[in-house]
Amino acid sequence: PDDYKNIALGLERNSHHPIAFALRKALLPDSQKPFEITEVLETPGVGMTGQHAGRTVELRRIQGITKNICCALVIEGREVARFHFAARLQADAQSTLENLRNRGFKLKLISGDNTSTALITGQLLGFSPAEIFGDLSPAQKDQIVSATPNAMMVGDGVNDSLALQHAGVGVAVL
Repeated sequence: PDDYKNIALGLERNSHHPIAFALRKALLPDSQKPFEITEVLETPGVGMTGQHAGRTVELRRIQGITKNICCALVIEGREVARFHFAARLQADAQSTLENLRNRGFKLKLISGDNTSTALITGQLLGFSPAEIFGDLSPAQKDQIVSATPNAMMVGDGVNDSLALQHAGVGVAVL
């Protein structure tokens, strides 16, 4: 129902996470009006929590159920809706990464997405399975980057902030 969409939009209203952008892009053209959500808390790698009309509302990441990215809207501990997202690659992504490989850079794909999604995306981008790491928490991403001398990290959300901070070069894509 529209109420669920408006709760989800209210939770994601001020988030800079790519899922929040995708949700707003998908739902706002339908003339949805985000509900006012208070006490909003974003937990990296987990999702958003807040209060609406005296009830706890959450938008939680769901791991491993599909090859796509999925999150659930939960009200008072009960799942009421799911939102599924498919990643779209930029047209020049594969050639850009191949150019970096040809210049001697060693690349890894480190992702919070489930492993099957990371593998599919990574292979489309020319990564070998050994270079693809999925299902990672923000702390696990940080461990990989911190253990890689002279690492450059490109990240697209708050889930990447630790790794971006500890990389030799951190690039935040918004």
